[in-house]
Amino acid sequence: MADGNNQGGNNKTGGKQGAAKQGTRAPGGRQGGASQTGRAAGRQGANREGANRQGGRAQTGSSAGRQGANRQGAKNARNRQIADGSGKGKFGNGRSTMFMAWGAVFIVIVIVAVVVAVKLTGSSTTSKSSSSQLAPATVVKDVTTIPLSQYNSIGLPNASLAKTASFNPPIEMKGQPPLKGLAPGNKPEVFFFGADYCPFCATERWPLVMALSRFGTFSDLRVTTSSAIDVYPQTNTFSFYKSSYSSPYISFIPVEYETNQPLTSGNGYTPLMTPTKLENAIVSKYDGPPYTGPQTSTSSSGAIPFVDIGNKAIISGASYTPQLLSGLNWQQIASQIRGGSTTLAKAAIGAANYISGAICSITNDQPSSVCNSSPVKTAKSNLGLG
Repeated sequence: MADGNNQGGNNKTGGKQGAAKQGTRAPGGRQGGASQTGRAAGRQGANREGANRQGGRAQTGSSAGRQGANRQGAKNARNRQIADGSGKGKFGNGRSTMFMAWGAVFIVIVIVAVVVAVKLTGSSTTSKSSSSQLAPATVVKDVTTIPLSQYNSIGLPNASLAKTASFNPPIEMKGQPPLKGLAPGNKPEVFFFGADYCPFCATERWPLVMALSRFGTFSDLRVTTSSAIDVYPQTNTFSFYKSSYSSPYISFIPVEYETNQPLTSGNGYTPLMTPTKLENAIVSKYDGPPYTGPQTSTSSSGAIPFVDIGNKAIISGASYTPQLLSGLNWQQIASQIRGGSTTLAKAAIGAANYISGAICSITNDQPSSVCNSSPVKTAKSNLGLG
């Protein structure tokens, strides 16, 4: 029953993701706003231009007489023209406003063309607005320096823990070519697709950060919370937005698709990072049946989080229920995991061992200190990866 509940939650998140993707067409709306701003700026500039030229004409007219009274009269006339916009010169209000209006239209066309080009290439990573902040050093240290002895002592979830935590290990992929092309170089690749608002993503980032830290080093990890209006509201977690990862064994490519800030339309969340065409293609192909399980009447595609580990294994949805993190802040979660005695700690460390086993299948079992450990070898075997 717990497994069914967890899967249902993942499917719900996937459904939200689908709706959010529809909502990302909102950049057109933002351009509309930009166009309106541009037009307003054009009008303002045109008015200033008309006023300046009108004033110039009045001054030129006044200079013909070179008399003090005439200059004073011209000055008064110029002031009235500037105030009420009634002056008509060679480039009076009509033609000047027309030129400025066409200029504003041209600027809007250029902006639209640039945005359309970016959307078509799909190669940009853009920041809109994020509520994430740099993770506290103590939180990062607690979950990225867990001793090998603790990974070994906790091992993998047993049947009782699996039921309590609604545990789901990664899924083996068979007969697929290696994942390539997402990052420079020839290292095996691990790809993450999620969103800040998603509570299941919030849950999965903890063991994912733990596992990846056994193969490399993160810099500038951030913390955030899941949406306040979704299930498991405001689950505390990491965000991969603006982070970096260095490893001699693998490349890690994360996409945090959206923030946790709802759009004013109520349809989805504010965009955060734009996936490339290749990244979108990977999600479209592998995040659904038959790779996530048999096609049934209740099957769904597009669940997040989605993790592709070198096309050898995938994760679609959270490895365990977000309920285990409910009511805990970042430091409390990190401390519980580090302590190793709670259900959360056992679920997170067990998930990290499974993820480590899947990663070892693409690194030729390097580093040996991780890949030759007993729970990681067992995880590989359980997943059918060696």
